[in-house]
Amino acid sequence: MIGYDKAPLMSWKGFELIAEPWEKLHGLPSPTIHRLGSFVPAAWEAILSGKPYPITAAITLGGNPMMWAANTRKCIRLLRVIISSYTSCRNSGSRRRRN
Repeated sequence: MIGYDKAPLMSWKGFELIAEPWEKLHGLPSPTIHRLGSFVPAAWEAILSGKPYPITAAITLGGNPMMWAANTRKCIRLLRVIISSYTSCRNSGSRRRRN
């Protein structure tokens, strides 16, 4: 998982560490969605650099990164990378001929 070294609680290992105490405290299963995403700064660097592997899609929950990100110019660059990878994948796919 990208960014695990900087945010170890945002991983399955971190989830397993917190899940049982959370359930005892709240009487409900621990929610996973907020803890199993990427560490945003590490994910953004991976999008721009392609390392440790290329990221070609992004899902944002609960907001528009153009509104909450401190560096909107960087956010624009990231979105352009994702959009260009999407359009290149879409254009390189096989297409059926319609008769």
